[in-house]
Amino acid sequence: MFGIAMLITMIFFVIGCVLLLQLDKRFFFFWRGQYNFVAGWCFVLLLPIFTKIVSGPSFQEHYFRRYPTWWVRRLVMFPLTVMFLSGIVVMAPRGWLIFAVWLNGEERTQVPATVIDVEPFRRNAKGCDQHVKLKLNIDSTAAQICLENHFTGNSIQVGQTALLTGRASSIGFIVDLIEVSR
Repeated sequence: MFGIAMLITMIFFVIGCVLLLQLDKRFFFFWRGQYNFVAGWCFVLLLPIFTKIVSGPSFQEHYFRRYPTWWVRRLVMFPLTVMFLSGIVVMAPRGWLIFAVWLNGEERTQVPATVIDVEPFRRNAKGCDQHVKLKLNIDSTAAQICLENHFTGNSIQVGQTALLTGRASSIGFIVDLIEVSR
């Protein structure tokens, strides 16, 4: 029964991280500073907990079979596993928060934002061809947003006002469309 609970918990955390990777590219997080502060402390506090778990006999037996060289096992894989597990636990809730905004947020149109920075277009870039840094005019929250599939207009310049369409809540704003008029 404990194994099933652990499996469900890990699936929850992995899905949260996948949501974060997919949706964070177009999200203004109003509580970013506070979340990052708490997340940093949680990461540090989780390190000894996962160190204790990973140093247990079941993990050690698994590592001994897969990595027979002691220095690979102790100096590389053990710390990487502990940091990976701590990172997943800290970042997954943010992915679920963004998903909640996408799912339950109120539809908003014509939200003004100022263009702070525009990256040059990179053909065949992995993930996103071009990012733009925008600052919402309503509360000065800034975020780096991927323009790919979310931009209409000819070109975007620093200093322009962009009109955003998306979903908003008290947590943040997820961008569906960026419009820039000349």
